[in-house]
Amino acid sequence: MANCNIQLTIDIGCPWCYLGWNRLRRAVALYRDQASDATADTVTIVYRYISIDPTLPKVPVSQREHLLKKMLPETIDTVHSAMKSMGQKEGIKYNFNSKIGNTRDIHRLMYLARSKSPEVEERLLSIVFKSHFEEEGDITCHDTLVSYAGKAGISGADVRSWLDNGGGENEFEQDKLESRTTDITSVPHMLINGRSVSKGVPEVEVLLQMFTKQFSH
Repeated sequence: MANCNIQLTIDIGCPWCYLGWNRLRRAVALYRDQASDATADTVTIVYRYISIDPTLPKVPVSQREHLLKKMLPETIDTVHSAMKSMGQKEGIKYNFNSKIGNTRDIHRLMYLARSKSPEVEERLLSIVFKSHFEEEGDITCHDTLVSYAGKAGISGADVRSWLDNGGGENEFEQDKLESRTTDITSVPHMLINGRSVSKGVPEVEVLLQMFTKQFSH
């Protein structure tokens, strides 16, 4: 049996990570559909969560105003236009009017979801990405996080207890340490069976080629 262990390092507040996550899921689904021996192959995805900009405030701020500190207005418009175009091809309707803030707590919540099951973690990730990048959802607000988690099947009491009592802090710090030791400085970042194969957002077809090559060994 061939095994393909994928580690995807992401920051939930990064629009490129939404695109990369979506493409990876599509590629895995297509591979399983196309490969004649897919039932004998195991594809496992493990997510690592880091905050690329840990200095972002807990109280969210205008995304555009924040970006204007680093980029020219025309550069922002060009990047957003390109991302909307790429997103449309993937079924993503980017809305860049949402506010941004510190992503530590939403990442901590993902570890609670993982403790329930990988399926719950995947479901919550899907809900959060779509809400934040398409529906202007506030991923810094605990009430909103409770709502997200409820849709994924996690009780509000569990979520509040987890967030109020430091749940996920150790896991988050471990992911941060691992990203440093493996020299991950940008997201999304992908490892397949421990090897760095992708910085950025490969096309679905490129990911399929990676899987095919991995399983041919």
